[in-house]
Amino acid sequence: MNELAKVPETNSDGFVDELQPGTSLLQGQYTISRYLNAGGFGITYLATDSLRRQVVVKECFPSSFCRRSRLLVQPRSRAHAGELRSIVRLFTREAEALAKLRHPNIVSVHQVFEDNNTAYMAIDFIEGHDLLAITKKKVFLLRPDQIQSILRKTLDAIGCVHDAGLLHRDISPDNIIINSDIEPVLIDFGAAREQATKATQALSAMRVVKDGYSPQEFYLAGSKQGPESDLYSLAATFYYVITREIPPDSQKRIAAHVANQPDPYVPLGKRTQDYDAAFCAAIDKAMAILPQDRIQSARDWLAMIDGKGPSKREQKKARAGAKGGGATRKLALASLGAVALIGAGAVTLHQTGTLQLPVAAVAPASEAEALRGPEQVAMEASVPAPVTTPVLVQPQVAVSETTGPLADVPTRVDIGGVVSEWGVVLPFTLDADARVADARVATWLDVGLKITEINGTPIATESDVTEAARKAARRGDGTIANLRLVATGADGTTVYGKIEAPIAFDTVLADDTRLRTLPASGVWETTVVQPGPESTLQAGDVVVGLVDSPAWTQGGPSLARVLAEEIQAGQASARFAVRRAGSMWVKRVTLVRQSG
Repeated sequence: MNELAKVPETNSDGFVDELQPGTSLLQGQYTISRYLNAGGFGITYLATDSLRRQVVVKECFPSSFCRRSRLLVQPRSRAHAGELRSIVRLFTREAEALAKLRHPNIVSVHQVFEDNNTAYMAIDFIEGHDLLAITKKKVFLLRPDQIQSILRKTLDAIGCVHDAGLLHRDISPDNIIINSDIEPVLIDFGAAREQATKATQALSAMRVVKDGYSPQEFYLAGSKQGPESDLYSLAATFYYVITREIPPDSQKRIAAHVANQPDPYVPLGKRTQDYDAAFCAAIDKAMAILPQDRIQSARDWLAMIDGKGPSKREQKKARAGAKGGGATRKLALASLGAVALIGAGAVTLHQTGTLQLPVAAVAPASEAEALRGPEQVAMEASVPAPVTTPVLVQPQVAVSETTGPLADVPTRVDIGGVVSEWGVVLPFTLDADARVADARVATWLDVGLKITEINGTPIATESDVTEAARKAARRGDGTIANLRLVATGADGTTVYGKIEAPIAFDTVLADDTRLRTLPASGVWETTVVQPGPESTLQAGDVVVGLVDSPAWTQGGPSLARVLAEEIQAGQASARFAVRRAGSMWVKRVTLVRQSG
């Protein structure tokens, strides 16, 4: 079971609340495959539809006041019957609204239906990894340009949601999945849960917030929420992706604001130099403490990134705020006061140093629910391990040693199953007796000519040619070997010529995978020439970096030296980031041969 998956719980009578595998819904149109996850408002399953396609099915199941009797969802008492129906209606209404959204970066709702005295939503099954797994587990790394592209596409999706008069209300790293095409997909809307907490007393104590990602108005019952609320959560999400640190939660920030203390939030521009000032400033503005100080729309955010300045609407809001003088601080004080009044004035300071509402006012999500949405559970349970998943890799993690003379570089490295040696890529092939079998570039070398001398060194066999070429490589500029050839024809004719051959560094791994490193635009580029019989690499894969080691982020060390260091450190395998057909992948390779 996935370590973050929530174990199904039994109710007070010992019955399991979730539907069992094989259960049919909607007269056989959907069949439950397995339980995935559960939160306070519903249960999520992996299922197959009537066409045998995998889908995710969400069941409306507010566990605080309902239970399952056989298949039927029933209120625990008659007093909750009306509230259960109200929740089911809200669930259905949200599904119908989401089904109208047509955007490539928003999860699609296929169908909403009622069965078993409750409602169900059938949505896309998304393959990929969410931003939380990518960032926290370091499944792979994201380049800054790819993060910017993902943010732009997510902003476009959020703009589509807001244009439809909807809010997401639960944007966080676990609710943005990067699919196999390296496209973001927005999942797990929280709008129905928000409406449910307002509509029913039974759920009023179950407001779900995520510290670090939820704006301060999400903590307040009945507070005004708008597009800027979602944008705060989106900015916090990408702040985390870029810095790998969850930003300070909004309650701690507003407490500091009211107390005239420094904001614990550190502006993004001070945390990274990989992004331009406009990009960082937009995230900082979207994360302003007070709603009126934030970016007000996804379009304004995109315009700010592009350096087009705020829209007329935002300029008007800014002017109104300036005229208001101290109104913003009064509003902040009122907001904090409202928080303190909920739950008989009890505001607790947790060990993490974050101000949070008491349990009576806010029921934090379970670890599984707080970390990612149910679609992610489905994704992680079904896709192959990270070594077979398309990934994104930061540019500094690269085999990009600057080329130069090889005088101080070992000719051959043979450590623990990694064998590497310098050579050249000859534009011809030879037979064992050093006769030309095929001339691909040097057309003056006719097939059948026998190489007799290279740079003054007599040649008798093919291995002599290889050794002479290596010597020439060490005398070159680090990228090109200059070869002076003498060849003899069958009729005794002697042919003289010169060849410039690229210097190569060939590496054979313990699993018999063969790599070749060649100069490309002033840096070395490593390509898989021949994968080993058990390798998941493919011929033509370009090795971009070593995922688990910082060595290649510093530049300088050769591929062989880095791998040797890994072996000496006791690593039997390593994860390569490779470029393949326009996508990036992570592949595990064997570094040490197993004895015996």
